[in-house]
Amino acid sequence: MKKTIQFIFKCILLVITACLLMTYFSIVLRPKYYEAPDDMTNKTEGFYALEKDSLDVLFLGSSHSYYAFNPAILWKKTGAYSYVFAGECQPFSQTYYYLKQAIKTQTPQVIVLDVFGLLESSKACQTDGIYKKNSEGLRNEIYRVQSLKEISDKSLKLDYLLDLRLYHSRWNEMTLDDFKFPFEKHFNPFFGWTMGYPESDKKIERDTYYQTEIVKPDETNLQYLDKIIDLCRKKHLPLLLVKTPYYVTQHEYNMLQYVKQYALSKEIQFIDFNDLYEEMNFHFDQDGDIWHTNIRGSTKLMNKLIEVLEQDYHLSTSKPKKIESYETALDQLYNDTMEKLLQSVDDIYNYFDYIQESGFTFAISYNGTDGRSFIGEYENQMLNNAGIQFDFINDKDKDFIMITQNDQVLFYEEGNKLVKDYTLKNARIKFENNNIIINGKQETSEDPGLKIVIIDTQGRVLDSLYIDYSMVFWLENR
Repeated sequence: MKKTIQFIFKCILLVITACLLMTYFSIVLRPKYYEAPDDMTNKTEGFYALEKDSLDVLFLGSSHSYYAFNPAILWKKTGAYSYVFAGECQPFSQTYYYLKQAIKTQTPQVIVLDVFGLLESSKACQTDGIYKKNSEGLRNEIYRVQSLKEISDKSLKLDYLLDLRLYHSRWNEMTLDDFKFPFEKHFNPFFGWTMGYPESDKKIERDTYYQTEIVKPDETNLQYLDKIIDLCRKKHLPLLLVKTPYYVTQHEYNMLQYVKQYALSKEIQFIDFNDLYEEMNFHFDQDGDIWHTNIRGSTKLMNKLIEVLEQDYHLSTSKPKKIESYETALDQLYNDTMEKLLQSVDDIYNYFDYIQESGFTFAISYNGTDGRSFIGEYENQMLNNAGIQFDFINDKDKDFIMITQNDQVLFYEEGNKLVKDYTLKNARIKFENNNIIINGKQETSEDPGLKIVIIDTQGRVLDSLYIDYSMVFWLENR
């Protein structure tokens, strides 16, 4: 009897060891995706590097999600921590398993799910290989196996389940990093977001649609939507369904109207940002391409979404302690976001929309004029809203220099030939000979006009503006 028990124990131990080795080498052999924008390895592994129960908001969905939802904007405006746990062209059935995986370690105040995976356009890129690629982002092996149920070619399932069989030929490509990969944490300083760069300054208006017929999404996808809703309710997790801006067709507009009514019947809020273009001042192709928002569109969307999260979901950010690694990375990401954003904008009116309440430091030099000025009531208010507290209409003939931070005036002086040194925590600002010099580098010309140098939270110059308001109120040399 004793020998039998020992034999059984050894067999069990052997099986466990074999399973552990198979799991380890499966992870080792899998290809790693580090190249943006579809850097799936960075995005999914970054989620597992997060501290437990540290997220306030969880974003789910496909690439529409990881282009649209910028955690740095949310953090800057609210202090909330968030992550985009999404996948390239992710099938809606797999989004359900990403949710199950996520709530193993996180209990967010709200879950935001983009519903692109419900729509027919998503099928254009949903090959069986996409199912495999998304399944590799799931660490729970049971979820990984279950997430492959909906692949069309069932003969591939064995290959997809057994990475050793599928990727065995990769031995000659492997490095030491592959073998260390399963034991390391891979923090993602972008928190799952992809920074899309604007490629056009054209404004293309979307056609206006009205519902012409009832169009239901695929029945299987609706079943997974029900599973997502039920799971969120079971875990007492508020769920917000959204559709981020993209080139919607009449057919898919009809389908989105069905989704809106379906969500309403389940007492779930659904926001279609395609209906809010005017409110957000969103324009194709400036703010996004056929499928994805770029850095401009993402910022506009986030500003609107933050309003919803605060008003309808009472997003609270009272934390017992801040996580230093998150704070540092999000601050850097916010600075990088704004640098790329501001340098891509030519329209000064859009520009000032972006920099209002930005939290940055502005160094300002203004040369007054007795002559013509294109700073009217609207422009005067716009400059004041950005924290430049000066009456450019009644006092247009005065010269002044000013420093503002977080919309508060730190320094102000009027007069001719003004010279001033001002030291911030991480930057030295000098006004001299009608120039603005930051950390010893001249950032503006000596030409008369309105000059603004924008300095980020780390003391870097993000952008320098020159406005010759005597000729036209416009950004020069952009």
